[in-house]
Amino acid sequence: MADHCLAVEELRRKTRQHDCYEHDLRICRLCEGSVEDEMHALFTCGGSLELVQLRQNFWNDIYAALPKLPKHFEQPLDLFHAILAERKTIGLLACFVHKVLQIYNSVPLLIPLQT
Repeated sequence: MADHCLAVEELRRKTRQHDCYEHDLRICRLCEGSVEDEMHALFTCGGSLELVQLRQNFWNDIYAALPKLPKHFEQPLDLFHAILAERKTIGLLACFVHKVLQIYNSVPLLIPLQT
């Protein structure tokens, strides 16, 4: 996920459409409550019913494929690595990431106000 439509990536550089912004100003366009980064978009954002439902379906598929996967991780990145480490869930993860990015891409980027 090195180059994608999330604010953490899009707002780190200046373009014709917007300036660059500090990391803490790259706010989620869906929930407007956290920095819009990869782990937030994939695992914690609750700002879209479509996203929440997609995530629930993803978890159902993951736990069907990996019934012994722990239900709790301290950090979302640890969970991401655990899923990525299993060959049988790589495709599920790739499809999920693609769909999450489609949801985010369907909503305009939240550009911070100039002060």
